[in-house]
Amino acid sequence: MECLCGCGKEVIQKSKYYSSVYVLGHNPVWNKGLTKVDERVKRNGESISKKILESGAFLGRKITWSDKLSKIRSGMMADGSFNIHSHYEHGYYVSSKTDMVEFYQSSLELKYMLKLDSQKDVKVWTRKHKIVVEYVYEGKSHRYVPDFKEEYLDGSIVITETKGWVSDVDLSKFAAAERLCKANGWKFNVVKGE
Repeated sequence: MECLCGCGKEVIQKSKYYSSVYVLGHNPVWNKGLTKVDERVKRNGESISKKILESGAFLGRKITWSDKLSKIRSGMMADGSFNIHSHYEHGYYVSSKTDMVEFYQSSLELKYMLKLDSQKDVKVWTRKHKIVVEYVYEGKSHRYVPDFKEEYLDGSIVITETKGWVSDVDLSKFAAAERLCKANGWKFNVVKGE
């Protein structure tokens, strides 16, 4: 397979989950060599701006590029179409309850997935729940996507966050998630690592 950046070097595809493969160290950019007046750049910017403005999330204040990117990225994470690859153990897991492929970002998340699949009172669970929690930390607004949404046989819904350790910013996230859950009649749960 040839590197997608156009350098002509051969690349061996290492994973069946990724179709875009580049030679290590290359940093391909879709708009390389283009200017702001190029039609593709204009179309892409207009498309992103339209999506953001239609959402109404930024009424009453100036929209910055970081706001736009944060809104788009958190939305994609919430629906499962964007996965952050970190230096922690990560990969894909197929749920025995739902047959859905779920992405995990840590060994703690994988352990919790296995636990959810083994619990008889859990009806369904997913990481692709489309829930985005907005919170304020040090005077700035942020967004975060909780790890799991679980539905139990008794009809209750639980939103769960798995954490190896808890920081000050996490406490702000949890407080906002708790308020969101309470407003929707759900429960909020934090699973801490060892």
